Amino acid sequence: MKIPRIDRLVMSLAAASLTLLVVWELVVPSKERGAIATIERSQQPEKPQPKDNITYYDIAEEIQPNGTKNKNLVRFLSARQFDGRNMTDIMTIDLSQRQIINVTDARSGKWDVNKKSWDLANGTTYAIDLKSKNLMQTKFDRLQLQYL
Repeated sequence: MKIPRIDRLVMSLAAASLTLLVVWELVVPSKERGAIATIERSQQPEKPQPKDNITYYDIAEEIQPNGTKNKNLVRFLSARQFDGRNMTDIMTIDLSQRQIINVTDARSGKWDVNKKSWDLANGTTYAIDLKSKNLMQTKFDRLQLQYL
């Protein structure tokens, strides 16, 4: 029995459509999943790599009455490790006040994005009065530093 030409054409189209449907269902979803995963990865912030033994310092330029410029260390911070937001084993020195030096030692600290300050934990603050030579020591569980 001979199959009419139209029937052969319909059967060929049906076979081609079925093949295309199978390929579409098997190949396209995996490509789409890969594209979605790539987009999601690009939208997530990269995790910063921890850095060991970091230091930060703030230098202020002061103009003398005679017009000369002096650069002075105002603040210093060091930490054993910093991952972009959290620090461990922190020491700060604040020289911004002329007669008082503030030294802070803390086990850990975290950057508060909303307050734009460091929240330090488990430490001690030492205030050294250069004029009277007095030392005041204060232990803390939590301390917020706005200037760093």
